[in-house]
Amino acid sequence: MAASVTRSMTTRLGRPSVRTTFQFAASISQPAEQSADDTLIDARTIVLDWLERKFPATLPTAARVGQSFTADEYGQVIQCVSIADIGQWCARLSHPDAPSPRGDRDAVAGRTWTTDIALAADGGRVWVAIRVLCASLRYTQAPFLRTRPRVVIDLAKRFTMMDVRPITAEPWRLEREEDLTALLALLTDQSRSLPVYMLTQPDPHRLGINVNPYLLDEVHLARKLQGVGHVVTMPRDMNPVWTMMVGKTWSAFMGAVRTYKPRLDFYQDAPISHPLALPDRILAFDRKGKIAEEAFTSFLVDQAFLYISTKPIDWMPCLFYADALQRESEIARTRAKDDQVGNKQHYEKEIAALRKQAEEADGLAESYADDVNSLNVKLDEAKDDNRKLSNYIEVLRTQVKAKTGKSADAAIVIPEDYDNLP
Repeated sequence: MAASVTRSMTTRLGRPSVRTTFQFAASISQPAEQSADDTLIDARTIVLDWLERKFPATLPTAARVGQSFTADEYGQVIQCVSIADIGQWCARLSHPDAPSPRGDRDAVAGRTWTTDIALAADGGRVWVAIRVLCASLRYTQAPFLRTRPRVVIDLAKRFTMMDVRPITAEPWRLEREEDLTALLALLTDQSRSLPVYMLTQPDPHRLGINVNPYLLDEVHLARKLQGVGHVVTMPRDMNPVWTMMVGKTWSAFMGAVRTYKPRLDFYQDAPISHPLALPDRILAFDRKGKIAEEAFTSFLVDQAFLYISTKPIDWMPCLFYADALQRESEIARTRAKDDQVGNKQHYEKEIAALRKQAEEADGLAESYADDVNSLNVKLDEAKDDNRKLSNYIEVLRTQVKAKTGKSADAAIVIPEDYDNLP
């Protein structure tokens, strides 16, 4: 009888699914009489303080003097590239998933988080870029949360960070007609990267109920959306002027909330691309038993984080870790062009950096493909709903005509000239 052969079993984890959960890019308004290099050093110190609070060990001495370094503590890794000659500094923190500090969520096995932070001094200005990636092995099915790293708030407390306007934790309260002109300039500025969330003041008499000055708590919303969007409040007495400036189609009033996304073009964009939530919808919003206004606020914040994590961003002039590593190797190779041994080592480092870039690009490409598939599913659902509604409208039209003998459009007044167009 032949002896049985025992084969070893190997667990194959496979490639993880990588999703972007947060993105942020802004310029730093430098304090008076401070150079861009000094501002970068101050910003670097704030980032290092944040990294040290997150990391279980003391950072190496090289960190505080602005040099490249790597710190590895049993699966928790910080990798930093500093290229002082071209004003570039970046750090990458990677760590396994951790339980919620509030105790309401356990750590998820097979999930790791990567936070990329880059600073650049370019053209006399300092720029900051932050990106958070969540990598989950295929067996990991738990949903992930989109949150804002605390370092964004830390930087905002020290500096005035700009996205056309300052990025603050306070709502922008419109008070004068000059503010409306500034708002219009903000909305149409093509360099704006954050959405603008405009809250309008309701009329309690029209709604028939007592409500707050704004249906949503503007102070709470602005704090939740710092670094994610600009929150603007439109008082009722200024609404008519704003409506005259942008037209009724693009305005919002009577407690409605409007989202103006970046790269707004009043002449080319469809208004539906810049969502309008009417007060009836806000006051009827239901989510996990919360008060309607609080439930809609949670929904709006979730949508804001979803948008900010999936929209395209131009990161220049900042370089994240893989790109900075490749640039550092390239500069070192250029300087060592007469040293054959050193040249070979630098080529090897540069090739390794390029491979890392390619791996990251593959992971992000899969993430974008997943997003596209998800959006296609939603698009198909919307098309199906649209077909059902179209059929329902046709049924109603037929019933109206059968009962009245007239078309449902008979009462519509067709303007005879341009001045009569609504």
